Amino acid sequence: MNNSFQILVQNASDVEGRGCPIDLSLDFPISELMERNGFSWKNSSDGSVMLGNCNFNIFKQSFFVIHGWSVDTWIDSLVAAIFHRHPHSNVFVLNWLDLAQVRYARAVRRGHQVARHIAAFIDWLNEQWGYLPKRIHLVGFSLGAHVAGFVGSAVSRGQIGRITGLDPAGPIFETAPPDKSLSPDDALFVDVIHTSIVGPAGLNFSMGIQRPVGHQDFYPNGGTYQPGCDWSIAYENVGKYGLAQTLKCGHERAVHIFVDTLRSKYLPPAYPCSSLEEWQRGNCLKCNKSTCPLMGKEVK
Repeated sequence: MNNSFQILVQNASDVEGRGCPIDLSLDFPISELMERNGFSWKNSSDGSVMLGNCNFNIFKQSFFVIHGWSVDTWIDSLVAAIFHRHPHSNVFVLNWLDLAQVRYARAVRRGHQVARHIAAFIDWLNEQWGYLPKRIHLVGFSLGAHVAGFVGSAVSRGQIGRITGLDPAGPIFETAPPDKSLSPDDALFVDVIHTSIVGPAGLNFSMGIQRPVGHQDFYPNGGTYQPGCDWSIAYENVGKYGLAQTLKCGHERAVHIFVDTLRSKYLPPAYPCSSLEEWQRGNCLKCNKSTCPLMGKEVK
């Protein structure tokens, strides 16, 4: 079994998006892997440090982008949006696709293993150069959102600053306890965007988790049917875009909404509400600056 995975270290000057790869494996501890591959810290004149030949600025915020059970072109647009808002940040893109593309339940188990290694890598950053985890923002989509939570709970030196869960996966996790899914305990601040909490008619499941799992949970359009993704036009969309894209339409909408919050100066306000039913009754329409959080707002 191939237990290898990879982190790509990217910066805004990497216009081709190839990144600087750090090869990891579930079979070896992080410290051994970093030493074996010659990744040591070296000062450079501009205040950054070197992870081998990978530029890393210890004075800037870091983002970790974590895909889920599968991966698509949204990663490139998300990374570009992060650099648009934070041009001097460090961006780590986790590629664990070879480990994730197995039966879903097995992928979940592997997600726990990968998360422990990423947490050890973050602890290693702290130990080697004093880079505090509170300066790290984990962004995970679907199963990757829960992997981000597993990373946060496994970090042993301090606490992750922020986790953004983009439509965290629903299957297996809907009834899972907090230590087995993304939860508010996993970072100093956890915000979540839910976009597919309703599945196809007649099927008792949804691709995205329904229950709140963060400090702030946002449900655009109630978290149910997103524009252009309604299951009532699914057959039409299958003909246009194929089955896979049709199934992922509402699920991936969370990514595109988050990308928009990074690129736009306008952040949409959210109306606090106890339930979708209360919202549909029109009982949650009062809003002012102090009571209505902004989706995508940065936490200081």
